[in-house]
Amino acid sequence: MATITFRGVRGSYPVADPRMAGYGGNTTCVQVDTGRERVYIDAGSGMMPLDAAKDRDMHHVFLTHYHWDHIMGLPYFGPLYAAGQRVTLYGERKPCARENGMAGPRDALLKQLGAPYFPLDVPNIKAKLEERVIAPYEAVPLDGMTMVAMRLRHPQQSLGYVAVFDDGTRAAFVWDHEYGDREIDDTLEQMVRGADVLVMDATYTVPEYDSGRKGWGHCTNVYAATLAARAGVGKLVLTHHDPRHTDGDIDEMVWEAQKIFRNTTGAREGVVMSVRR
Repeated sequence: MATITFRGVRGSYPVADPRMAGYGGNTTCVQVDTGRERVYIDAGSGMMPLDAAKDRDMHHVFLTHYHWDHIMGLPYFGPLYAAGQRVTLYGERKPCARENGMAGPRDALLKQLGAPYFPLDVPNIKAKLEERVIAPYEAVPLDGMTMVAMRLRHPQQSLGYVAVFDDGTRAAFVWDHEYGDREIDDTLEQMVRGADVLVMDATYTVPEYDSGRKGWGHCTNVYAATLAARAGVGKLVLTHHDPRHTDGDIDEMVWEAQKIFRNTTGAREGVVMSVRR
């Protein structure tokens, strides 16, 4: 049976506040295990404590996009600096305005290394570092699962992922997405339909979204619950918590979502969840 471990569940930037400790303060990083293979989805600050994650020699890191809160943990990922390790980064190739060129998943790491930004540089990487550029709706077969990418609506675009496990269960990972593009929204609903677990962006309440946050690339708890009900998923997990939201704020957002889709919970850092029908 596959498991999901929430290593980081915040959006935008990490927080260290006792009022937010119940859900956690690290930015997005989710670990998916099949027993044979391990995948990380995004590499926010939730990846930083995984310095000793060398209990295996193969590591797959699927990046949704390259905004800072989703890649800031990469330079701290311990297996990168250990000989005999193999780290593969997956993601899109995107226009990079600063260099007038293109940037891919490998660049998300390498552009953070070296002076004057980081004490370690490329020669310090001892692992075999590989990249695989993927496109929306491309499937990546792994041992025990297949990862399928999908297009999301976000500034400079983003990917979501559906993990299809060999036992027939499925988990969908959808954050940094804003509803409003009919084609993308309709395809998203088809992609997550019947998923056993949907981990979904719920950064804002409806009043917050309506008060000047349209176009910022995120969803509300109400939209997430409505999508979960319409798509007939098994369980909804709200994530990408706003860094200003306290535990009490998120509790209220979960309760509101439960009125629409009963089997809703909020993602909490450190929680391990089984994917089952």
